[in-house]
Amino acid sequence: MHFVINYFVLLALVITCDVFAAPAKKNIVFHECRKNDPKFLQCFQTEIQNVLPSLNDGYPKFRIPPIDPFDLPGLEITKGNGAVAIDLNLQKVKISGLTSAQIQSLKVDVNKFEGYAKLSFSKAINLVGQYTAKGKVQVLAINGKGPCNITLIDPIIELRDMKGEPVERNGVRYLTLKNIKLNVIKVGKIILQLDNLFQGNPELSRNLNVFLNENWELLYEELKPAFEEAIEAIVKDIVVKVLTKIPVDQVFPA
Repeated sequence: MHFVINYFVLLALVITCDVFAAPAKKNIVFHECRKNDPKFLQCFQTEIQNVLPSLNDGYPKFRIPPIDPFDLPGLEITKGNGAVAIDLNLQKVKISGLTSAQIQSLKVDVNKFEGYAKLSFSKAINLVGQYTAKGKVQVLAINGKGPCNITLIDPIIELRDMKGEPVERNGVRYLTLKNIKLNVIKVGKIILQLDNLFQGNPELSRNLNVFLNENWELLYEELKPAFEEAIEAIVKDIVVKVLTKIPVDQVFPA
């Protein structure tokens, strides 16, 4: 039996994802997982995992945009206080690798509409776009702009404090997203290339890129909050739009 997209299916899907969807190239099938089934959670996790690779091109019926790559208009990383203190602004960013998410842990309370998920990725998460940067690395002042390529190797993220709440509209109950928190809990390595960090001095730019890659942990603390905030905002925006189309009884059938 086939079934429309479940609530926490979408939460897991969109994190691995501008809101305009391109036509899907294939039909996406979601099999029903009934909440009273003793194997509900196992079924639920299997269905989420099975559908993730099919979402590269999005799913217009539920307003899911193309996910791999995902187009992000901008991403800001504000200056820190450490050895690497950079205001980094990324524009026209394409994020790839998101549909390679592998579910490590999943918990769902179907009565309280609460959930938790922990995911790893079988592919690297890659961000490509244009950047502007001002700040300093050690004692070197930076004022650069140009192409950028940032790759997160073996990231692990968690979606916690996921909370939905039913609301009634025209006599039908729907879910609204009340809360969700995304955390990057681990990254194996960061590889980056920021061209033209020192305008007019390509050799110094190359040397600084080498330094940043050798000391990527310094940059990681700068990147982490912005990455979390951006993906969390995507989750909230897409899930809220999708949930307006799905009655509660279809989200969690008895």
